[in-house]
Amino acid sequence: MWTRIARLILRNRPLLLVTLGLATLFMAYKATQVRMSYDGNRLIPLNDPDLQIYEEFRARFGIDGNVMVAGFQSDSLFTPELFQGLQLVTRRVKEVEGVKSVLSLANLPALVRDDNEQRFRLLPLVPDAPLNRADLDSLKKVVQQTRLYEGIFIIPETNTTLIAIAFDGKILDNKGRIGTVDGVVRRLDAFALNHGLTLHYSGLPYVRTVFATRVADELKLFSVLALIMSGIMLFFFYRSFAPVFFPLLVVLLGAIWALGLISSLGFKITILSGLIPALVVVIGVPNCVYLLNKYHDEFRKHGNKIKSLSRVVERVGTAALLTNTTTAIGFGVFYLTEATVLKEFGLVVALSVGVIFVISLLLIPIVFSFLPEPETKHLKHLDRTALRSVVEGVVRWVMGHRNALYVGFVAVSVLAAIGAVQLKARSRLVDDLPQRDRVMTDLKFFEENFAGVMPMEILIDTGRKGGVQSPKNLQKAEEIQQLLSEYPEFAPPVSLVQLVKAANQAYFQGNPSYYRVPGGQERAFVMPYLLRSRSTTDSTLASLTDTARQVFRLSLNMADVGTRRLELLLNELRHRVDSIIEGTSSKVIFTGNSLIFLKGNQYLVNSLISSLSLAIFLISIIMMILFRDIRILVISIVPNLFPLLVTAGVMGYLGVPLKPSTVLVYSMVFGISIDTSIHFLAKYRQEMKRRQWDIPRLVELTLRETVPSMVYTSLILFFGFLVFGVSTFQGTVALGLMTSCTLLVALLSNMLLLPALILSFDRRRQIRIARKNGGKRP
Repeated sequence: MWTRIARLILRNRPLLLVTLGLATLFMAYKATQVRMSYDGNRLIPLNDPDLQIYEEFRARFGIDGNVMVAGFQSDSLFTPELFQGLQLVTRRVKEVEGVKSVLSLANLPALVRDDNEQRFRLLPLVPDAPLNRADLDSLKKVVQQTRLYEGIFIIPETNTTLIAIAFDGKILDNKGRIGTVDGVVRRLDAFALNHGLTLHYSGLPYVRTVFATRVADELKLFSVLALIMSGIMLFFFYRSFAPVFFPLLVVLLGAIWALGLISSLGFKITILSGLIPALVVVIGVPNCVYLLNKYHDEFRKHGNKIKSLSRVVERVGTAALLTNTTTAIGFGVFYLTEATVLKEFGLVVALSVGVIFVISLLLIPIVFSFLPEPETKHLKHLDRTALRSVVEGVVRWVMGHRNALYVGFVAVSVLAAIGAVQLKARSRLVDDLPQRDRVMTDLKFFEENFAGVMPMEILIDTGRKGGVQSPKNLQKAEEIQQLLSEYPEFAPPVSLVQLVKAANQAYFQGNPSYYRVPGGQERAFVMPYLLRSRSTTDSTLASLTDTARQVFRLSLNMADVGTRRLELLLNELRHRVDSIIEGTSSKVIFTGNSLIFLKGNQYLVNSLISSLSLAIFLISIIMMILFRDIRILVISIVPNLFPLLVTAGVMGYLGVPLKPSTVLVYSMVFGISIDTSIHFLAKYRQEMKRRQWDIPRLVELTLRETVPSMVYTSLILFFGFLVFGVSTFQGTVALGLMTSCTLLVALLSNMLLLPALILSFDRRRQIRIARKNGGKRP
């Protein structure tokens, strides 16, 4: 088959080049249409019950997680100059397109008792007029006594306050959010500069916009760095123009196809898919290395260029197809998971691996058929002293020190297993950022002062229409809020209960001691006023309860405590809340962005673990079909599980948690590292057909031919994945460093353990063959 393919390629060179060029131009056009993703909830399948509850919540109350906050601390907060600046910037931020509302100390509303109409009016707490020092001293006292905003908009003890900016939900789903958030930040930065303040920013719209912007920047950065690093490594190996330029051209075309595939499939760029172009570059170069090394090796044997190129396709084709298939499987299994982001990533990378295989198999033989024959200096890389020393060292250890190798690998495996059992799954919403990153330091500011900004929602369904007006249900809701106040991870909620308490305080002339749910006698005075205030409070009620007045909504922020702590908190809260509502018809539902994030990470980690098992299973089937020998299957799998065990052990000892970015390494590396096993075993099988009688000699010959390419490709992959180490995302850094190191361990295990196992397992085969030869041994 491969002979016919080689003949087809070399006889139809112009047609194939034109076809490839036109197809690539089309994919380049599609690549220009690729868009960024701004949706943070695509890790959960649509049929998940918690996601369905969340979507029902959004349909009932509108989007959550649409508030960005800016906070600062200043002892001059209630001075005329600063406060007037706050009033001005509040108005200016409201003018930004896409901003729905802005709340700050400068425009907070307050309930005011109106005895003439016997109802409450919602009036500005602060008059929209210049204020002198006396006015602000009076205002400061009023603000400190308005308990509704304490802990939400102001911390009186430290004069710390925040500005809350709510965005239109539509603007958050497209590229316009970048301009909107940037416009808000520029106005706020100007305000901070004018008044010598240090502003801190947070909230999901801000964090996700920063993430999306950095992903877009890093997509370009990684692609360029991967090309540069691959070019340096290729030049180090080959020291000539053609073997450097044309492999880079191949992977560049592959990167274009990858972006084109993302667009063609209707996907968007996420933090994962932003890595794909660079991944294609790194993964694609080894294809070219194997083809070039075989070309140079064949040409050195007989000096016939066309014959050499034909044999490249004939003899490397099967191994190259299998290695690319296993790599594609290593990524493609992600498509069978339940996480949408992972499905898209796996499908695009798997298809891209196939594309890069086809491009390299076409372009390398065709291009080099037009180029002059290699000169002697172009073949020197096959005989480098350093490389020859590596080969001799590997041969010496495999052939003469197998028992020592086994002892060493077993000892490392035991130590790694001890470390692996210490692994724990844990992740945070923004733990992909360095601790000193501004997003992280700003988040800590809000956690220290306002208990955090991660949105969480609690719904109390009373079970009947108008149930929220029941004094008993109000009291139960207040008990639940009191329970939440025991946990420092939660900020005070915004709820109907808070509104009723504020109304009670307003009725009693703003006396802060009356900020409570009104008792029996107080209720007789306060509730009639509140019911007559429907025209004033309807818009507020719409966000705090449903139209049937059946469901309380407790909307609160919380600290980014991580998935493990959040899960423990929720389990404890559910148990304690159930004891509060026991004996009533009410039920309590926990939802919101923070909980969906927790569920999404659980899905992602579980999906990645199951995908590794599936990748091992599928690749094992391919190996079994290829070699039809259970011994070869075991021999090929064990050396490639060893580096995964070592990586897990190192993570356990260093306390690196299992999270999406770290679990992703295992399936991906397994699919890549087994490529070296396939190249070795394919060559071993070819030699066996010629020299069945001498297993040690077969192993030695196979090592001498395959080790150089194994070293070349592993080093290219090692340095290629290292480029991810410059990322601003800690997860991407971990992905790059762990993948690089795991691939180095895989190189050692495939160079040493794999051939050693072949010698041990094939001893019986050698004895059987010797007996067929009349007992003669070589």
